[in-house]
Amino acid sequence: MENALYFGIKLPTMLMIARGEMRLADAFAANELLTRYIEALDDSASLFIDLECCNYMDSTFIGFIISLSRLCEKTHLKEVVILRPSEKVIKALKTLYVLPHLNISQLPDPPIPVFALEKNSNAFKEKKNISLMFEAHKLLSELSEENRREFALLVEELERVLSKKE
Repeated sequence: MENALYFGIKLPTMLMIARGEMRLADAFAANELLTRYIEALDDSASLFIDLECCNYMDSTFIGFIISLSRLCEKTHLKEVVILRPSEKVIKALKTLYVLPHLNISQLPDPPIPVFALEKNSNAFKEKKNISLMFEAHKLLSELSEENRREFALLVEELERVLSKKE
């Protein structure tokens, strides 16, 4: 199976489709695009994330999805809906205590044409992406004591790196 992230928009609806394995570079690419759209919204919009063909998500990508859900409180993003997550994705979300914090639906994808997002090979050096990784793991750490212990050293190191980049 391919590892690819697709995106489409037909306001007031946005669609992201994840296929294969989603890792931090995918979170960086999605954040780059979604940030621009969400900031430009004049009205409430819904974001649907199709995870039916996703068979793996790393902790950064999972934390990124949680951060998108939290954006609803601060922006014109009305809702983030996870569509038909695969069994492997559900297991990963349960493991990190994320499942209760997501709006999950079995609805089909909205009829929106999508295009593939390209990953930026230099993205790992950019401060905004280090910050995204930090925020994703900080959010995950707030969900459970197990997550806090699991990600404590990573969050501490990312915070140190970010303070040096200022």
